[in-house]
Amino acid sequence: GVGGGGGARGGGGGLAALMWEEPALRRVVLVLCLHWFVYSALFFGLSLREASDIVTALWSAALQIPTLLLTNCAFEVLGRRSTMSALLLVAAAACAATAVVGGGGAGSGGGGGGEGSLHAAISTLGTVCVSCAFAGGYVLSAEVLPTDVRATGLALCSQVARIGGFLSPLLLLAGDRSPHVPYAVWG
Repeated sequence: GVGGGGGARGGGGGLAALMWEEPALRRVVLVLCLHWFVYSALFFGLSLREASDIVTALWSAALQIPTLLLTNCAFEVLGRRSTMSALLLVAAAACAATAVVGGGGAGSGGGGGGEGSLHAAISTLGTVCVSCAFAGGYVLSAEVLPTDVRATGLALCSQVARIGGFLSPLLLLAGDRSPHVPYAVWG
């Protein structure tokens, strides 16, 4: 891992001091924070966007448990990086496709037709993939952070995720002018 083993470093200055001293650890922590920000903003943004459609919300919730189990298996068979990359690529592609398809979503009035169903299916796919990536982020983060700063690093990532979750409804407000904007940004 980055930075070596447990107590091998002197001083015990914490995560901030180590990030200052070790460029590799700084890069890892910043990339993890970016990932967690994206997980949260995307998950809560997609979930809030589709919250007005109870059927889509129920399907999304029901699909999360079996897909989390499949993600765990994929971690073991394909590896963490490959699985996380695939999940995030599918989530981004789903957002981009949803921006192109349009229709559906909260406040858009689209719902019963084929375009609304396609929108709901693509959005659900994105929500499920980012949910699995969010769960996988805990595993991956714990594995790449050095033992002596793991708890602090995970706490930092969690706080950055909260910022992403906080900002996602603001992006949805941009969707009032054009419903394609939030999906285009997330994708």
